[in-house]
Amino acid sequence: MLKRREWLVTHYDGSSRMATPPHTTGAPDEAPPPQKQSWIIPAVGYALSIGCLIWVYWGYPWHEELPKLLRVDWHWVAIGCAFEVGTYFMQGWRWSLALRPVGRVRPALATRAVYVGIFANEVLPMRTGEVLRCFLLAKWARIRLSIVFSSAVLERVMDGVWLLALFGVAVSFVELPQSIVWGAQALAVLVVVLACALVTLMMSRHLAHRFARMGRWTQKFAAFILGFNALGRSRTLLWSFVVSLFYLLFQVAPIYALAHGYGVHLSIFAATTVLIILRLGTVVPQGPGNVGVTQAVLVLGLSLFGVDRNTATGLATVLFAVITVPLVVTGFIAFLITGMKLRDMFDRTIVEAKRS
Repeated sequence: MLKRREWLVTHYDGSSRMATPPHTTGAPDEAPPPQKQSWIIPAVGYALSIGCLIWVYWGYPWHEELPKLLRVDWHWVAIGCAFEVGTYFMQGWRWSLALRPVGRVRPALATRAVYVGIFANEVLPMRTGEVLRCFLLAKWARIRLSIVFSSAVLERVMDGVWLLALFGVAVSFVELPQSIVWGAQALAVLVVVLACALVTLMMSRHLAHRFARMGRWTQKFAAFILGFNALGRSRTLLWSFVVSLFYLLFQVAPIYALAHGYGVHLSIFAATTVLIILRLGTVVPQGPGNVGVTQAVLVLGLSLFGVDRNTATGLATVLFAVITVPLVVTGFIAFLITGMKLRDMFDRTIVEAKRS
């Protein structure tokens, strides 16, 4: 552990070549200039969300289905809410374990950053909170920003590995169209390639130095490689990988519980399959909270198991509310604890986090 920390100090200290490679001045980072066409991507996300909402709810018989929405079993709703909130405590715990080689980040601190990021995701487009939570934790825990970003990438790779493993188990107990199976197999190849590349980066200490000497444009990529290398040389990475399984299983529970509360008796394997389809369908950043796209993907996923369109739409509506409302409330509380304003988070805090 001592040698690892000495190595990190050598490569991440402000006086080292890695922190100030050739062709850089060592001056403090400045806020990036605003993009002239930064409105285009959010506009596409909003258009996609609106289009999905129209597709889901066009012709939906509210006068017939609303009584079903109100008759949902609230015991199941409570169970679903509890697991949904607990999911992100698991994520905070996993994040603190992944960062253990570079500093002892308290799980409560990591969880607070996660929930602030979730709050931003629910009220702002393009999943801004994923970036914001990294900036905040880097500032609070005084950890190099590139390492925190590297840990966030590791999270997604671990999620992908477990999602494919769970999918492989689930398809053994449910019947799915061959096109879905082929798509999952193609994704499996992509995740395996990405995971192998990531393992290579973790084990290649000298690769970062080669990139750093190539020029200014490679500096940030080299920092990512060093981050992967630092995080991968620890036993806590294995524990964070194990916690990732429970992080995903906690997300299956709300779907299973709400389906039963709504009168749709999905098996646990069907609920797992719906979760995997939901995660894949919302992987691309969209409008705030993935509204519209979440409902559309849930309707498509539920239809694979013989759920009629109106029932699937009603269940998707309940699921979206149960998934969203507790996260907004909990995330808003975590946001208030920081003592910041939303404007401050995007104007001052990010710049300060980059400079810390």
